[in-house]
Amino acid sequence: IKSLREYQKKLKSSISQAENLALAVDAWSNIRNEYILNYTILTPKPYFINSITSETNRHTAEYLCDLMIHALEKYDPHKFLVIITDNAANEKKAALLLKQTFTHLIPLELVRPIVKWIHLLESDEPFIHKVVHAFKQIKQSLTDSVSLGPITPDVEKMIFEKFPRRHECAVQPIHLAAVILDPKDLGVNLDPEELLNGIEFIDTLSKTMTNIDPVVVLTSLTKYRNKESMWDKEMIWKTVESFESLTWWKGVGSINCRQLARVAIRILSMPTSSASTERTNSTMGRVHCAKRNRLTTKRAIKLTFISHNYKLRVRSKKTSESQTAFSKEAGIVQESYQNQKRLKSSDNRTTKRRKGDSEL
Repeated sequence: IKSLREYQKKLKSSISQAENLALAVDAWSNIRNEYILNYTILTPKPYFINSITSETNRHTAEYLCDLMIHALEKYDPHKFLVIITDNAANEKKAALLLKQTFTHLIPLELVRPIVKWIHLLESDEPFIHKVVHAFKQIKQSLTDSVSLGPITPDVEKMIFEKFPRRHECAVQPIHLAAVILDPKDLGVNLDPEELLNGIEFIDTLSKTMTNIDPVVVLTSLTKYRNKESMWDKEMIWKTVESFESLTWWKGVGSINCRQLARVAIRILSMPTSSASTERTNSTMGRVHCAKRNRLTTKRAIKLTFISHNYKLRVRSKKTSESQTAFSKEAGIVQESYQNQKRLKSSDNRTTKRRKGDSEL
């Protein structure tokens, strides 16, 4: 009980300090065939919040929506941008009902990429900027495979009819915006319509954030994509290949325009799937197994809470050294940039002084 309370206190503190949150929800049935709904809040670290048993309640979309509202209100609804559910009909409908209450929320369905993308997009890392590329690569792979494989024309037609629908459902403007804000890509591989939708999303989001001027954000976005003005410094782009997009924006990317960086960090912090919540199902399955079938459901939920968040804390410690190294490098880049500004200012003053002397 003491460990549970300590973790609850630390977890609440960690989530309260985060400015950008996402809620992932997934349902499953335990060893007693009880319907259990697991909640994960991502900062982007996936914190297991709670499991709720439906008991005598029906698993309707309205009931699930009420549970989601309770979770959002506990941690400030305005901090949340994305709500992720599985493909179950009641969960999808619940997310849409939730959007009627909190209009700023973006409901995302679970992205289930094939083979090579599963490990990446269903990891705990925020790789929302890779979703568009994943679908394009999957489409190309399907095109190549279908033409070579023993597939009947009817099956081939069905595949290429359903894939665009899945693409339309899974890839939304937030994913296009994430590609534009990926310094490795800059949105150069998007078609004109995708590029316009992504920029429009960035503009719309900036208008909902406090202390953000949308005009400044769009101006900075244009200079960022064209590598103009303050973005033309080679030192700024040297670290792009060494770090993920979110880490880059938190460090080097925030030097030139903090307002654009805030928007970028908010978007790039979002997860791609509810896989983190599904992993809490696995954790609970190991805790509440056949050998421990006499555990009460409430006790199993508490043990799952400790187990999942303890592992998350251990993994976080392992990444702290690399983050510290990047912070130092970002500091060096910023110091170098400030030195260049001071040197340029000094040269301008010297030029003006010489001009004044010559006039005398």
